[in-house]
Amino acid sequence: MLHELRIYHCLPGRLPALNRRFESVTLKLWERHGIRQVGFWTVAVGPSNQALYYLLEWESLAEREKRWDAFAADPEWLGKRAESEKDGPIVARIENLILITEPEKPAGGDRDVMSFETLTLVPIDRRLVLPSLLTPQERDWLNAYHATVRARLSPLLEGAALAWLVQRTAPI
Repeated sequence: MLHELRIYHCLPGRLPALNRRFESVTLKLWERHGIRQVGFWTVAVGPSNQALYYLLEWESLAEREKRWDAFAADPEWLGKRAESEKDGPIVARIENLILITEPEKPAGGDRDVMSFETLTLVPIDRRLVLPSLLTPQERDWLNAYHATVRARLSPLLEGAALAWLVQRTAPI
């Protein structure tokens, strides 16, 4: 089982048009193509209230490819999408993340359970942390998290940005 998080960043003022398209067209076509949605969200408080977030559920990447490709090529979808954009484009940009986590047995547990996976990696501002108040486990967690941030982001940075990351993710 895997989930797909899709984020549609709308052009200013176009989120209502996107919501109408989902309500009147997209959801009916998804049902026909066997696409299962988990939920839809918009942002009440955050950096932008002009985005639609939704989560889809797939049995496998092969199922995702088969069903999504059939939907994307559906002549009815292509026509209705064009019609919904007669007043101009609706979506400026789409983000697409395939999320998967393997079940694991927690310490002391008797069965596998799903867990959470960190998707956004950013250093925690240590100016807001009082190391003297951390337990050894909390200190270990913070250092391990910063090591993960550094390992995943360092290959993408260079120069001053890399130096900043190394400084901000140093162990405490």
